[in-house]
This record gives sequence, structure tokens and C-alpha cells, in this order.
Amino acid sequence: MKNNILIFFAGVICALVFLAGYWSYPRINPAPVPDVDTVLIHDTTEYHIINDVHHYHSILDTIILRDTIYPDIDTAKILERYFAYYQYSRSWNDSLVSINLSDIITENESVWDSISYKILRPQTVINTTNIEYNYTRYLYLGMSATFPELKYADLSLFYAFSGGYAGIGYYPFIKSVALKWGVTVKKFR
Repeated sequence: MKNNILIFFAGVICALVFLAGYWSYPRINPAPVPDVDTVLIHDTTEYHIINDVHHYHSILDTIILRDTIYPDIDTAKILERYFAYYQYSRSWNDSLVSINLSDIITENESVWDSISYKILRPQTVINTTNIEYNYTRYLYLGMSATFPELKYADLSLFYAFSGGYAGIGYYPFIKSVALKWGVTVKKFR
């Protein structure tokens, strides 16, 4: 009877120690809160697309000839303007993008053109840092009892680590000590 009472109280003490640890751990070590940081980044790079006109061929759509021919025409002036280089620049802007287009035209055809654009809309980057704690070492207190003969009941203390465990147990009824150890065979998630 005395043995049963001791085993019962040892079990109650182990249960109370477990409940105290289960209740106090979240209050002592609160769960980590992820750190979320949202950053708006403005793209400061201006992109250039240069068109090599020798790879692209323009197709002549329409030629419009005038009916009126003027009597005083300076042919040298016409040829000077025909062989001159004309640079045209155009720009478009809105809240999302800024576009600049440049063309150089001579002898009635395009010899160089370039498109430059800059993205004005800010890009959203969300950085999330999650904090995780992985525990690889533990300390256990436990007991074991054999029924119906309780003389082999023991109280044990274990130290567990990633490769196995080591422990010591005390058998109060036969007044002996046992060393306990084990190795990790397989890990489960």
C-alpha cells in the first residue's frame, strides 16, 4: 500500500511539473512576431532602346505629288535640304511612365532613332523576416512503474540532444541506480 501511495504522489508531482511548464512557457517565452517591412522603391534608371535601322526596313506607304510647280525654284537649295540631317524629338508623360523618342532623318528616310523611357510608378517590395527557434537539447523528468509488482518503479532524469539521450534513474524500492542512454535512429517531423 505504501508503494502505491508513493507512486501515486510521484505521478501527481510529475503531472504538476508538466502542467506548470506547459502553462508558464508561453508567458515567459512569447511567440516571435514576424517583422514585415514594406518599401516603395522608385526606379531611377532611364532605359534606352536604340534602333539600328539597317535591321528594320521601312515600307513606303504613300507618295503625294503636288499639282502646283513654282517657276522660281532653287535646285541647289532643294538638294541642300534633301541631304541635310533633321533631328526630331517627341516626349510623352503620364503618372506611370515618361517616354522620349528621337529620330534623325536624311534623304527622306530614317537613319537613326532611339526610345528612352523611365518608369515613374513606385515598385512595392515587401520584406518579411520570420523568426524561428529550433531547440535541439531537452531535459526530461519522468517515472516508470511496473504492474502488479511495483518494486521496479523508478524516477528518471534524461538529457536529450539531436544525436540521442543520456539519463539516470533511481529505483527507490530496490535502492539501486540505473544509467540510461540511447541514440537517434530516425528523425520525424
